[in-house]
Amino acid sequence: MNVEETQALADAMRAGLRRAAQGVYVISACNSAAERCAMTASSVTSVSMEPPSLLVCANQTASLYAVLQQKRPFCVNILAEGMEDISNLCAGGADGEARFGLGDWRRAEPQGVPYLAGSEANFFCQPVSEMQHGTHLICVADVTQVLVTSGPAAPLVYTAGGYAGVTRR
Repeated sequence: MNVEETQALADAMRAGLRRAAQGVYVISACNSAAERCAMTASSVTSVSMEPPSLLVCANQTASLYAVLQQKRPFCVNILAEGMEDISNLCAGGADGEARFGLGDWRRAEPQGVPYLAGSEANFFCQPVSEMQHGTHLICVADVTQVLVTSGPAAPLVYTAGGYAGVTRR
């Protein structure tokens, strides 16, 4: 495939994926210097219930990329309706510590992993394996703890280039 064909296929893939509704997640962790980092992600998938595990992907340009490579613990925060500003901030609207300027961020002990209180759910994870593919690191992590909000589910979703809510009763 030449460069033009590769670009055309990537553009078509992007257009096709915009037709799917994706959950909106913020992955949060601390780097080796104990500095908090976070990124918005839509590529999170459950892998197994035995052991409980998730798969996350990070672009090589993301601050979380090195954290995942180093197998540092992290948290997958499922964003709730109304958390669009947090998603945008962690998707590139700010860098470093500034990404924690919105929301009720707390630290889980004993490792101090940052998590977003008020999320639909928080999955605390320990990476166990990773694989490089193209521009992304694919990380499989065992889930070590889960916090789930009470009340009806109201996750934030992303589709067709915008946010939407899904409230179940």
